[in-house]
Amino acid sequence: KKGKLHLTRWKWLREYLGAIKTAPLRWHERVHCYLLMWQWLAWNSVWLLKDVLKAAVWPAIKLLTKSRIEPTEFVSIEVSKS
Repeated sequence: KKGKLHLTRWKWLREYLGAIKTAPLRWHERVHCYLLMWQWLAWNSVWLLKDVLKAAVWPAIKLLTKSRIEPTEFVSIEVSKS
């Protein structure tokens, strides 16, 4: 698992929605489950956002670890006194 991107809560969301979709539920039970998923989304919104941000910077992280460049070397800024 090390060195791989894991979007755990997104996986859970997909699995929960899939379970609701395929479960043998009456229409009102299915609607109730989907409404509960809105609550789940609210509770997990910070974690879901963190996963999105992690996925956005993942290519840069992989580049840094492949080339073995230290993050401080990658983002060095020189300031000249003029």
